[in-house]
Amino acid sequence: VKPEPEPLSFHEGFEQARVAERMGVFRVQNGGQPTSVQIVAESPSQGAKCLKLTDGPDLKPAYNPHLYCSPRHRHGHTKFSFDVRAEPALVLVHV
Repeated sequence: VKPEPEPLSFHEGFEQARVAERMGVFRVQNGGQPTSVQIVAESPSQGAKCLKLTDGPDLKPAYNPHLYCSPRHRHGHTKFSFDVRAEPALVLVHV
């Protein structure tokens, strides 16, 4: 009997991170507007900082800015959780 692979585990609270196209297992697309993705001290759910994505009419395509995670976890179980503070018009897609 083959043993079950270990679960993938990582934590990113954005406390030490700086915004870049690649942030560990995360990738960000800012739609050409550098201020659309920021690490801020506004209302984090835990810690002192959080990642803030700000939409606007000038951002193209319409799904920018966005964040995605590519952990390359091929076997076993993956559990992904996060906190979101959203404006009423938010369209959140999590796949």
